[in-house]
Amino acid sequence: PRCEPPPRTSTRADQQGMSVARWRCAAGRYLQRTLVLFFLVLALGNCRSDPNRAQHELEQKAASAFAVKLRAVLADSMAKLARGDSAAMQAAAQDIFMAAVASTKEGGQPVAFRRACVELGLVTQLVQLLARANEPSLQPARRSALAALAAIATDDPTSDVDNDHALAVCSAGVVPYVVDALSAPDREVQLSGAGCMAVLAEEPRCTKLLLNEGAVPHLLSLASYGPSHGVRATALAAIEQLSHDPDARETLIHLGGLEVLKGLSTLGGDTPLQTLSRQLLGELQEKQRITIAADASTRTQMAHETRLRYSKIWDQANVHRAYAPIL
Repeated sequence: PRCEPPPRTSTRADQQGMSVARWRCAAGRYLQRTLVLFFLVLALGNCRSDPNRAQHELEQKAASAFAVKLRAVLADSMAKLARGDSAAMQAAAQDIFMAAVASTKEGGQPVAFRRACVELGLVTQLVQLLARANEPSLQPARRSALAALAAIATDDPTSDVDNDHALAVCSAGVVPYVVDALSAPDREVQLSGAGCMAVLAEEPRCTKLLLNEGAVPHLLSLASYGPSHGVRATALAAIEQLSHDPDARETLIHLGGLEVLKGLSTLGGDTPLQTLSRQLLGELQEKQRITIAADASTRTQMAHETRLRYSKIWDQANVHRAYAPIL
C-alpha cells in the first residue's frame, strides 16, 4: 500500500489521525514485505529439498539393496561353515572377507555388516574353524578365516562408532589362534595372523589378552626372521599397537625389543621397513619412562594413526584391508 503525505493545511486532530494512518500504512507495508520474503524463502527451500529428497531416496535404495545382498552372503557363508569340509569353509571365509571389503565401498554399510557378523554367530563359527587349524587340509581356510576376522574387527579410523567389534572378536576366543598363527609354517598364515593381531591390538582390552597369551616374543621373532618384508612390516604394526600399553611396552623392552628394532633399522638399503623400525625404536625409547596408560580417547587416536601410517606398506605387500586408506 502507498502512504500519502498529510495535507499542509490541517487541524491538530487531522494531523494526529494522519500519524496513525501513516503508522498503519508502514506496518502494513512491513507485513507485506515480510510475507513476500517468507514465501520466497519457502519456495527456495522446496526447490532445494527436492534434490536432497531424491538423493536420500537413492541412498535408501542402495542401502536396501546392500542389506539384501548382505543377508544372502552371510546366510550362504553360515551354511558353508556348518558343512565342515575344508573347501566349503575356505570359500565361506573368503566370501566374508570380500563382503567386508565391499561394505566399505561407496553405498556399503560397514557397521551394519560387522554387527551382523557378530550377532548372527559368524565370528564364533570362524573361531571354531581356527580351532581345527592344525589339520593340513585347512591351511587355506585358516588364512581366509584370519583375514575375515581382521576385516570384521577393523573399524573406520575416522569414527568411534564401531570400535566395539574388535573386542567382540577377542571375546569369541580367537586370541590363542591368532598368536599360534605367527609361528605357523605357512607364510600366508603368518601374514594373516600378524595382520589380524595388528587390528585386534587397537583395542586396549584385546591388548591385555594378547599380552597374557604371550604374543610379544612371537611378534619379535616374526619381525626379525619373517619370510618377507610384508610379514615383517605387519609384525611391526602389531608391535607398535601393543606398545601403546605400558605393560606391553615394558614386556617388549624386557624381551629385547629395542635390540630387534636397532637391528632392523640398520639393514642394508633404505627400505620402508627400516624407516618404520627407526621410528618405532625412537618412540619406544621416548616412552620408556611413561608408566601411565593413555585415556580411551587418546589411545583410540594413537591406534588409528598407527594403522594409517602402515597402510601404505600393507598395500605394497598386497595385504588387503577392509578399511586402510592409502596415504
